[in-house]
Amino acid sequence: MTAGVIGTLTATLLVAVAQPSAAGTSAPVELARGGANESVSFDVNSSDVSVGAVESNGWQAPARWDRRGRLTVLPSLEGFPGAQATAINDAGLTVGYAYGPDYAVRPLTWDRDGNRTELTVPGYANAEAEAVNERGVVMGEVFTSGRRFRSVRWDNGRAALLPPLPGHTNTSGVSLLDDGTIIGSSSTDSPGETTVVPVRWNRSGAATPLPVPDGATRVTVYSASATAAFGYVFNPNADGYFVRWDLAHGNALTRLAPLEEGALLVPQAVNDRGVIAGYSYKDGVPTAVTWDRVGVPTRLPALPGASTAADINDSGESVGSANGHSVAVWSARGKITPLEPVPGAGSTYPREINERGSVLGFAMVQNGSGYANRAFLWPAHR
Repeated sequence: MTAGVIGTLTATLLVAVAQPSAAGTSAPVELARGGANESVSFDVNSSDVSVGAVESNGWQAPARWDRRGRLTVLPSLEGFPGAQATAINDAGLTVGYAYGPDYAVRPLTWDRDGNRTELTVPGYANAEAEAVNERGVVMGEVFTSGRRFRSVRWDNGRAALLPPLPGHTNTSGVSLLDDGTIIGSSSTDSPGETTVVPVRWNRSGAATPLPVPDGATRVTVYSASATAAFGYVFNPNADGYFVRWDLAHGNALTRLAPLEEGALLVPQAVNDRGVIAGYSYKDGVPTAVTWDRVGVPTRLPALPGASTAADINDSGESVGSANGHSVAVWSARGKITPLEPVPGAGSTYPREINERGSVLGFAMVQNGSGYANRAFLWPAHR
């Protein structure tokens, strides 16, 4: 856990404004740092408002940026030297956490005006808020002694722990859906024995295990949407493999097919139509790929060199990169549009594409004799 916060930052900060760009592509807007050395962004809503943190000398402050890149430093908790904002919904509700000495951590929300509220979990001191849906339901995690942890859901500020399956001790929520469903896993923490089972919790907290291949004891969910989820099957006697659950049709389980024989799969994100974006990896070269609703892969047109897809929105637009330097957006039909590069960046990494088609990401930008992490937004022209 990174420690710290920048107590001297103010909310009246510099902004980098996008300039007109060629060929319909979008120029990158650097998200203002307000004198901090580095910035990190985690989430962007459909209005291009993004959240994350700014950092200097190892200390972080929770940050929110408008679509022009102007920064508001959100208030943290007294006595907690660090904080970050982790997610935002379309209504502007932001969630995150503050952290302090001895690994103390407290979950927080901020409304669209920046007013802070501390969330609580009866019986637990330490917790994080990690995700928020469009109904304002918040998902996070509480920490207990030893190796135990439990996921928690706050609905109208009321906390409810997600119950593990019988015989298990831990729960881990991965994706919070807009209907209040949470997809994640239930697991044991016995020394020398690890059992992980994918789970779907409904809004009332009832847990339903998702199907797993016969004999599998460790199956981890990576991400989920309203209609589909994907995860990884750990096979102790052979290579593991990725699977897909059809959440809209009885949680049916299928195996994701490779792009070509001998290729490794790296799915990254799934949209509400059940399409998965990621990349295939063979002979040291990644290739951007999408998988349809039955797990069949399609190669995306490539920029020069290796390519990867990092995220996909509900319209079917994917975002990815080539060789860590170029960022591109693929339409639902596969047309590729390169985005303007970040001047002076050593590497550039897209993180998310929202429903407008705007892209959130970060770049390693030269800073003196080294490089610093800087957050950027490529606004969509629509």
